[in-house]
Amino acid sequence: MKTILFAFLLSFIAFVPIAHARVDLVPRIVVMQDRDRAAEMTVLNLSNETRDVEIDILDYRQLPPAGNYESLTTLLNPDFNHADIVRFSPRTFVLGPLGKQKVRISLRKPADLPEGEYRFHPRALSYPHNPKKAEAGDRMRVQVGMNVGIAIPVIVRNGDLKVESKLSDFELLSPQQANMNKPALKFIAHREGTASSIGEIHIQWAKEGTDFQEIGILTNFNVFTELTERVAIVPLSAFPTSGTMKVTYTDSVTGKIYDEIIFDL
Repeated sequence: MKTILFAFLLSFIAFVPIAHARVDLVPRIVVMQDRDRAAEMTVLNLSNETRDVEIDILDYRQLPPAGNYESLTTLLNPDFNHADIVRFSPRTFVLGPLGKQKVRISLRKPADLPEGEYRFHPRALSYPHNPKKAEAGDRMRVQVGMNVGIAIPVIVRNGDLKVESKLSDFELLSPQQANMNKPALKFIAHREGTASSIGEIHIQWAKEGTDFQEIGILTNFNVFTELTERVAIVPLSAFPTSGTMKVTYTDSVTGKIYDEIIFDL
């Protein structure tokens, strides 16, 4: 198994700048609720070249303390075998320069699937276009050139699941302490329940007698079900030394506010 930095965009690059052959996937995360049997994602060709694209699936789990990903050679959850449950349409296709393609994600959930949350990571693999590629349905092969892959998480919720999240242990870091060229806010996100917390962190600051202004944002901040807490470090556009700070963690799907903390400096 191989540990890589946490990100919902997973890129595989070989000796060539990514701009020459990059593909992208939107949205950054897909959540399928209990009654959902289908969803969509869109593959974007960000290059000026025609590309052959193939969809496959990877398995990752989140690691403490910072939510890094670890790639797995086995299923994340043995009750959810995506090879039997998940279908993509289309699974292989050709994208013209700057083209896009919607891909339907269909589920065939077994009747006896235990209640819980399941996750898999579809990946869009991009190859140099080969008009003589194998018949449809066969895996695409490439003899010369680079392939690039982008993956996003798809969450499948089965049953009436609940999640709560709280923020704590706030610490302002100087650029030197944060090991970056900006100050940062460090804190811990705690998760309770049977589902993942998924969403965005917004950090605001108000000097005495002024309105709040946003000085930090962290999108795709997720604490998956294998973790009960995760450490976050969010870069800030300003280093507040006085006034009031407000930190909000919001569910990006429902708009629910998991937690909002206001404190004086």
